[in-house]
Amino acid sequence: MDADGGLLKFFRGSEEEVLSRCAQHPAIREHLADAAFVAKVRSMSERARAATEPAKFAELGRELMQDPRLTQCAMLGAGVNLTVDEADMRKAERTGDIEKRSPLRVDDLVEAERCENPAEARAKGTSAYAKSPAKALAFWVRALRFRRDEGIPDEPREAAALYSNIAQALLKLGHPGRAEQAASRALKYYDAPHDVFVAPEKKDDVGGAKKKALYRRALAREALRKYELALEDAKQVDETLAARLEKLVDVDAKQRVEKVKRKQEENKVGKTRASGLELSRSKANGSSELGYLEERDYSHDIRKRLNSRVLDIQVDLGNSAYVQITELRDQTTASVAVTLKRGARALYYDLDVHCSWVAHPEPTFDLDEDDEARPIKGTIRLYNVSHETDYDPGADPNVAFMYQLGYQGFPPPWFDGKYATDQAPVWAKRLIDGAHSLYEALALDVKAMLDDFKQAK
Repeated sequence: MDADGGLLKFFRGSEEEVLSRCAQHPAIREHLADAAFVAKVRSMSERARAATEPAKFAELGRELMQDPRLTQCAMLGAGVNLTVDEADMRKAERTGDIEKRSPLRVDDLVEAERCENPAEARAKGTSAYAKSPAKALAFWVRALRFRRDEGIPDEPREAAALYSNIAQALLKLGHPGRAEQAASRALKYYDAPHDVFVAPEKKDDVGGAKKKALYRRALAREALRKYELALEDAKQVDETLAARLEKLVDVDAKQRVEKVKRKQEENKVGKTRASGLELSRSKANGSSELGYLEERDYSHDIRKRLNSRVLDIQVDLGNSAYVQITELRDQTTASVAVTLKRGARALYYDLDVHCSWVAHPEPTFDLDEDDEARPIKGTIRLYNVSHETDYDPGADPNVAFMYQLGYQGFPPPWFDGKYATDQAPVWAKRLIDGAHSLYEALALDVKAMLDDFKQAK
């Protein structure tokens, strides 16, 4: 059992009590601007209260050690002041232990809340941008919220300018995905009929502002390696940027062709090597007391093939959301052998494939929402894969491949054990339910790999 002074002590109590503890500690308070961190704290608090078994305590302990911020909370609860610096956070982002953090900071948000009207917030954001893009972002987000908090629709021209400014700040802060979305929202407002929000004599002003938004979206798309889309934007606003992007489009196309060629060559070499291990039937004319001449183990070869193939699996979930396999896990087992008996060759195999996956939502830029869209991680296990079974969804488990999905990274009420509940936001439901599509993609890829292997043998 987790003792009173254990790692979960900090997370005991209601969710609001735990968040209050976070707010009282200067080093942790800053993390509260990140919606993903807040969601993790809420989830950890709920599960810590419900945990009663040592195995569950251990599971929660392992999870909180993956996120330096949660580790910091846990150590504080145990009476230890742990320092987590920017290098620790960037490493966690780089390795995928945490999602990319929100660029908003608590102190900036508090200062922005003191503004009395959108004009003041927008002006202070403009004034702050040169020294602190993060502070400017907080003011501009606050300026957007004034009307929304009162249930009043956005004033299109004002909202367009704010979203364009937000895109610029997000670019500066290294969030190109959110910057692209913010610039796209600005362009939607700018593309509205002019008489909706601007007098005819000021149409040129709108045209110039729209070019800024296009330019910023082009830069965001360039950073995201969406070179062709970036080029479409750049051609409308900047010849120099367009020329640079044209070169990148050409280079990217060549690299994709080379990647396909390398993949084909690797497959060709793999088949050649596999064929080189093949036993000739002439050798099968010898004698053996058991009737077997030889058995060849190809387990290592299949494991290598799996590792190279599964990392290419990605499934489109619509609206720019997708789920992809990121790792072949160590739990994967493969037993594959070719036997010869009385001149006949037979292939026997039994695979149990374990992979990690990440589901990515459509990028968002509504930074102040608690249910901000974020990636969801999980695992998938494909098992009962043998020479006696096949991919046949819904068939008897004795004759068909089977699979299991594991999830992490969202509150328990969003999930009923297999699919998303009604409490899950739309973006989360898309990812939670969409992850099941990995079964078909993984199963068919493994089946194709085995078919290729059979032909090579």
